[in-house]
Amino acid sequence: MHGHTFRFAMLLKVRQAVRDQRRQALAEVMHAEQLLTHRLLALDDELIGLNVQTQDANRPGPIVVQRLIDVGRYQDSLLSRRRALKQELAELLLEVDRRQQALLAAETELKAMEKLQDRQQTIHAEHQQRMQARELDEVALRSRVA
Repeated sequence: MHGHTFRFAMLLKVRQAVRDQRRQALAEVMHAEQLLTHRLLALDDELIGLNVQTQDANRPGPIVVQRLIDVGRYQDSLLSRRRALKQELAELLLEVDRRQQALLAAETELKAMEKLQDRQQTIHAEHQQRMQARELDEVALRSRVA
């Protein structure tokens, strides 16, 4: 029985490479999302700590006005960074979604090629079986005639 080569083997390899590239791209953006989320959590922790300091400064006793002004400015700075990080995170989440869709499309295309390959292998195997059966029939017919 002769080996069967898939006519679109190169295209199949290209589709596999595209899928792998898209999988890698998705992993990279998901890693960036994770890092950004950690930065946001650290910033939230810092804001909580700053709120505790502000509450301590508001207790009865001597008030250091410059300290309250400095803490307020720092808090504004942290809140501004937090808004920027939230915006960046929202954009990253959109990119994650876009790359997930691209990966899904690549996997769908690859599955279609693999299905085509399987179908062609099945057709080839059936053809080979018919050829062998025909050859065996001819051998059997010759042996009867002889």
